[in-house]
Amino acid sequence: MELNSLSDRDKLTFANTVLRRIDGHPFGSVPKREVDVALFAALVDAGYLDADEPQFSLSRKLGITPGRVRGLM
Repeated sequence: MELNSLSDRDKLTFANTVLRRIDGHPFGSVPKREVDVALFAALVDAGYLDADEPQFSLSRKLGITPGRVRGLM
């Protein structure tokens, strides 16, 4: 993934989305799946990913299988 293409504003949106999703959980207690979902949602909110994009395209961008993409959506 090349996140350097995000503007400073988009990076802030990304960070805010992640923090909003994991806020209130003790450090180290958030399951990996929840972290993955938070990161995926943040990438969509920041404009790096388009949720309407085909799953195959998203999987190539993220370096994961289309099945994993389906599970994150």
